Amino acid sequence: MSSGLNIGSLTQNIHGGRGGAGGTSSNGAGGTGGIGQGSQFRFDRVENVFMNDQDPFLRTPIKLQSWLKPPDVSHNQRAAEDRHHIGTGKWFERTQEFKKWESTSPSLLWLHGISGCGKTILSSTVIKKFRDNGNTIAYFYFDTADDQKQKLEDLLRSLISRLADSASHAASILERFWKSHASGAEAPSNQTLLEILIKILFGFTASVYIVCDALDESSEVGLVLDALSKIMDANINNVHVFLTSRTEVTHGKELFSLAITVCLKGTGVNNDIASYVDHILATDRDFSWSKEMKDDVRNSLVNQPDPMSVHIIPSDTPS
Repeated sequence: MSSGLNIGSLTQNIHGGRGGAGGTSSNGAGGTGGIGQGSQFRFDRVENVFMNDQDPFLRTPIKLQSWLKPPDVSHNQRAAEDRHHIGTGKWFERTQEFKKWESTSPSLLWLHGISGCGKTILSSTVIKKFRDNGNTIAYFYFDTADDQKQKLEDLLRSLISRLADSASHAASILERFWKSHASGAEAPSNQTLLEILIKILFGFTASVYIVCDALDESSEVGLVLDALSKIMDANINNVHVFLTSRTEVTHGKELFSLAITVCLKGTGVNNDIASYVDHILATDRDFSWSKEMKDDVRNSLVNQPDPMSVHIIPSDTPS
């Protein structure tokens, strides 16, 4: 953690200048020295002076962060960004479904598809798009590999924490609930967390984007969908929710019937696959095959009705 503050310099300059000399007297005792005239400081209260500047989302008072205990999903975002092949996914932002979701509010876009089709990578590109544009965005990655990223409360704590760092009204709402819970001694229920989140969302005048990736990796799918339904039912202006899951999770879900939906397959995905395959075959040293073999592999992977379902294992290696 870096505070950007020279502690030694602060310590040396916090006192006033040197006082004047004491006066003389007939009995030999000097008078009182003069008052120093340098800079003077008075501290009535010091709270949360040092911020964690390694993560721009940790700017709310430490006591509130400690109460929320939000899971850190930033490394999920970094990992997805690192796996993103430059140039892929742009087609998705040009679809009518994405444009409709972005331009109307409140709105919910539900992206679904088979496992491994690229939903998480697209989520990361959507997050990066709005983050880099300076929009207010809160995101969450459900993750079966991390038991702190599977429950409804994990989602709510994370979203609240990130939004509380985006606007002063959000932090003040959170502060009130913190005080009402014995100054943080009592943990908030899911119902309380959802109430906090909705109150915070109502306070924004500009668009707010919420991204929830991999719903199918949640251990509480039903509870999460109920919470998202309540957010949508609140009819909050400027709120846009982006949700991804495997297709089987969408079956029979009322929220799915009300959402803008996109199944991740088709020309756009196939072109992304072709771009990635070309890049790997051209740059990865593990594939130092002949041009003929590379062409065969590319043709088998790319020129198929459903490239995502094809797996190629060469029958031999180049001599």
